[in-house]
This record gives sequence, C-alpha cells and structure tokens, in this order.
Amino acid sequence: CIFLAKTATREVVNELSVDQLVDLTWRRNQNVDIVEFMLDREGALVGRAIHPLDSMDYGEFVYCAYTLAAASDRLEFLIREPDLH
Repeated sequence: CIFLAKTATREVVNELSVDQLVDLTWRRNQNVDIVEFMLDREGALVGRAIHPLDSMDYGEFVYCAYTLAAASDRLEFLIREPDLH
C-alpha cells in the first residue's frame, strides 16, 4: 500500500534553493521512520509511506496515514516559515 501526500507545489519548490530543499527533506527523512519526501514527476514535493498489504491491519493503516499527514503538514509549515526565505 502506497500512501502519498503533496506537501508543496512545483512553484513553491522552485522558490527554495537546493540547499534549503535538501536540508528540509533530508532532515525530515532522517527524523520520521516510515515517511520519505521526494519530488514527483511534476516537480512537486510529496511525502510517501509504503507498507506491505499482506501484513497490514487496520491499526497499521491508520498509523501510516496519520504519520504521513503529520509529517507532511510539519514540512509544509517549515517551508512556509518566513525565516526560511
């Protein structure tokens, strides 16, 4: 099961320097176990969580969805911080 959450549009990503983007995504990828952040084909920043279906129960489904939502919201907040730009 692949969970995806768009965190920032291509336009927002384009406003970030490479250093800012790398710092924000690598730090998030390091701090959150099941969620990784990456650029999609359109250049938008997305969060992704992957869990095997055959071993997923309802609790794990909710945990993956919640963790992805929380991590994506936090990164979106950090990107929009006025001090970042």
